Parts: sequence; structure tokens; C-alpha cells
Amino acid sequence: MSRWRPPAEEPEEGYGHRPVHRLRESLAEVATDLHLDDPDVVSGVLSGWAAAVGSAVAGHARPRALREAVLTVEVDSPEWATQLRYLEEEVLRRLGRKVRPGAVRSLRVVVRRPPREG
Repeated sequence: MSRWRPPAEEPEEGYGHRPVHRLRESLAEVATDLHLDDPDVVSGVLSGWAAAVGSAVAGHARPRALREAVLTVEVDSPEWATQLRYLEEEVLRRLGRKVRPGAVRSLRVVVRRPPREG
């Protein structure tokens, strides 16, 4: 019959001899490795979008991707694309205050294709 024995010694850095990182830190490292924008910045942009553009524009324009500080925004129609391009400097300024200055340096506006019928 074997007797229970306490483990020899706990590893100094985390479970399984690997350092323990917060998920946020790990995501930031992965994003850096993949040359993606910081997940905190992306989250801030997405959560601050409606405040930055107002509810009228937010109802017709949705952020889709942030890559190298260029925010791709999908709009319902060419008219909304024109409106958003007209407002670009103000939107960038507001997002800069919400997230951090320079987090978004430009907008890339694309018009959503209507769904195919049939």
C-alpha cells in the first residue's frame, strides 16, 4: 500500500513551470506577434463607436476591423459613406479621446453589399 507524500516542491513560476500571464497580456502578445492592433484598443474603439459618431450614424455605419490603425467601417449606402468621410477628422479626434490619440489614424469606408436574392 502506497502512502501519500506531498509534492517535492512547487514550481517557482506558475503551473507546469511556465509563467502565469493574464489573458489580456497573452492576447496582447499574440496580437503583437501577428502584427495586429492591441486588443484593448480594438475593444475601446468598438465600445466607443456610437459615442464617437452619434446614434444616427451608428445606425448605418459599423466598425468591422482595425488593422495598423486603419479602421474599416461598413456603411449601408454610398450616401452614408460620403457622410462618414465628411466626418472623418471629428470621428478620429473623438476616438482618440476615448481610446488614445493616434489609436485610429484613418477610416476605410466600404459600402455593404445588399443580400443576394434567390
